[in-house]
Amino acid sequence: MLSPLQLKGHRFTSIELHSHPKGLSQGTVEVSTQLGWARLAESPNDWRVTLRVSFGPADPKTPAPYHGTTEIVGLFTVDPAWPAAKTEELVRVNGASLLYGAVRETLLTLTTRATHGEFLLPTLNFIDTKAPAPRPAKSTRPTTRKQPQAVR
Repeated sequence: MLSPLQLKGHRFTSIELHSHPKGLSQGTVEVSTQLGWARLAESPNDWRVTLRVSFGPADPKTPAPYHGTTEIVGLFTVDPAWPAAKTEELVRVNGASLLYGAVRETLLTLTTRATHGEFLLPTLNFIDTKAPAPRPAKSTRPTTRKQPQAVR
């Protein structure tokens, strides 16, 4: 059975990855996300989701092996049979989860050939992302969350 949310495509708009020059690999990494979503004006069933993921040392005194920021944009289609009242939540939660998975895999792939070896972002739960106050359908709604994560 297909999901009511289908990913039509995604593209990275930026990838920034830096390794700590001294080879420290025990620092704790803090991850924060900014999420935006908007219905496309041309089609009521098509949505754009933008996810920015930033990661770096949780404590500036204890550098982490990597720090950086990525941004990814995904285009999604919602099944017209899906209840309209639940559409935005579906796009926000599932869309963000799909894009975050792409970010995790891309950073893992890049860091397997990097100075300190593989780096895997923690799995996040976008269900807890609170929707901001309602705005017009064409706007992008940013939300921010932070989660510390120890690096293996």
